[in-house]
Amino acid sequence: MPKLLENAHLEDLEDRFNALFNQEDKYACSDYLHEVVSANNFEIVVDENCRKIMANWCHRITSYCKFSADITCIAMRLIDRLLSTSNGKSILYDKRAFQLATVCCLHITIKLHETRKFDMTSLSKLCRGFYDDDEFTRMEHAILSSLKWNLCPPTPYAFLELFLDLLPPSSSTNALLCQPRSSLLELVNKQIIVAVQDYNFVGVNPSLIAISSLLNALDYVKYPSHLQASFLHNIHVVTDLDCTNHFVTNLKQYLICGNNMQHQSNNNTIGSSSNHDSTNASNAIHDSDDSVTTKRSLHSPVCVVSYEE
Repeated sequence: MPKLLENAHLEDLEDRFNALFNQEDKYACSDYLHEVVSANNFEIVVDENCRKIMANWCHRITSYCKFSADITCIAMRLIDRLLSTSNGKSILYDKRAFQLATVCCLHITIKLHETRKFDMTSLSKLCRGFYDDDEFTRMEHAILSSLKWNLCPPTPYAFLELFLDLLPPSSSTNALLCQPRSSLLELVNKQIIVAVQDYNFVGVNPSLIAISSLLNALDYVKYPSHLQASFLHNIHVVTDLDCTNHFVTNLKQYLICGNNMQHQSNNNTIGSSSNHDSTNASNAIHDSDDSVTTKRSLHSPVCVVSYEE
């Protein structure tokens, strides 16, 4: 029999899940690339690959600076929300504006959610002087206005913390049940990183990305079936989410197809038979005088404009 959660813990988790689900609806994004094409009947210059390059760049910056894993997720959700607004859609016709908006979304996110200094000077150095302070300031004001200061979207990591609380406890000494939590989280993290960089996930709720990634990781570590049944039961009781439905099953498979958890590198992409040269995003970041700067290389770290394919 599935082990039920204690009532007090159950009520607390229900409240926390409901709060996140409400936020999830509030920060939903549209399929903006295809909406703009069909609405305006002419080609936009920003595409899925431009978004992937900038998402990869954001991830490299946050990883190097040892910022929270949430930072890239939040920054990319903000740019997706911006491009889903009527004011933001014009950015899709200007690669320079798109990369500036993405960098500013990252900057806003860092200022809100991190304590480390990351000022305009650091930002300008990071972009190698490609934009001046006035451009950063104007774009940030435009973003704040378009998003109406809604800057704290829920991320897969926020849901992941709650889903982990629903895992049934076990006193067994079986080695499979003693899988280090860090190893499990590493498997989940690899999938979330790839999902954030893939435009196909823009319309997918963060809660579904989190649970699909976690279920894949549990399968990978051979989590016992009876405990997984209890876990799924707990999820259904608390959230009314059916993790056996067709959509979740397909989402899990989609994550696995592009993300071999044994050999995954951070440059892999989901659902693609070949890796685009996303390594063109800056991989030469270094620290100097407590500010984030970059070494010279063949390509700008803010690299969308550099490619005219």
